Amino acid sequence: MVIKKFRAEVRLEGKQWTLLVPDLANLSEHGKSLIEAEQRMRRTIAGKFHIGQDDVCLELEDRRAIARERARRPVLADLSHPAIRT
Repeated sequence: MVIKKFRAEVRLEGKQWTLLVPDLANLSEHGKSLIEAEQRMRRTIAGKFHIGQDDVCLELEDRRAIARERARRPVLADLSHPAIRT
């Protein structure tokens, strides 16, 4: 058994999920759900390499990064708080 492992970027575009695999010339698949998009991507990659779908390993990476990006932003101090006033 040969297992092929790929990193797939996950995006939610409107009501449709998109998986993009940069290592395969930005191969992309879409689905109404994340599971559907992942199944389609596995099927496409398996066909490309002539292997079974169970031999395809996808490492999903969330590209929305909304929460992570917000967490990196500095938080401004509340200057009206008594502990900050001098």
